[in-house]
Amino acid sequence: MERTLVKLISRQNPRLELFFMNHAERIEQYLLAEPFQPFVIEMGGGKTYRIDRRAQCGFSRHGSVQLSYGDEAPRAILSSAHIIRVQKT
Repeated sequence: MERTLVKLISRQNPRLELFFMNHAERIEQYLLAEPFQPFVIEMGGGKTYRIDRRAQCGFSRHGSVQLSYGDEAPRAILSSAHIIRVQKT
């Protein structure tokens, strides 16, 4: 769904496509960085998700960001379209 959204947006406004893709690219860069440094994903509604380990964060085949905080904690699936900021802590 996110890829479809990006395709629709890119036809209407190419800058928005770059905006959405930059967040995913930044998350990927932070996950691959050596040494790993924690980072925060901020959503449009104000909720933030702190990523302390690489294993906490990944991508679905549809481009959503998947978070896991262990067996006891609930998982979260974040729509790339709702991510407004990704930054190191």
